[in-house]
Amino acid sequence: MTLDQLRDILHRERERDWDLAEQHVQLERHNARLRKQNRQLNENVEMNTIDSEGNTVSSEEDELRRRRYEHEENEGGQRRRRQINEDEERDLRRGLEISQREDQRRRHEEEKRQEDELQRRENLIRGEEERRRPGEGRLSVMRGRPHEEDGGKLNQEVLNELRDMRALINNS
Repeated sequence: MTLDQLRDILHRERERDWDLAEQHVQLERHNARLRKQNRQLNENVEMNTIDSEGNTVSSEEDELRRRRYEHEENEGGQRRRRQINEDEERDLRRGLEISQREDQRRRHEEEKRQEDELQRRENLIRGEEERRRPGEGRLSVMRGRPHEEDGGKLNQEVLNELRDMRALINNS
């Protein structure tokens, strides 16, 4: 894999993370709307009871509750709506913060993984290049290059044999 391919993969992963974060926020908004709707429905159910024939029946207690609700709606309805909106906004912010942290963590892990992979590949390539360098294999030891561990000192007999072998090859 080339570096450009890895960059393309990283770019696609970041786009996917961004899309997931947007979906998460949209779901949080939808969830907040459903919670609000559920609260309103529960309040309506509390105010109205239905008899076996499907007619709405209000007892004195239900009538008091309904009046109190209407009074609250007239005076404090705005405050309640504001509180619901604030709760919804707080939930959305919390959801957004969570998704941003998750995205940041995922991006960090992905970048770390890609950096590790690039480092591993660089080390592998570097190792191959070192193995392929001409004249730095066994002959470098025989020639006594200073970078070799054993100093590359070979006794005179081996050098004489190598000269004889070279002469034979050249003559043939």
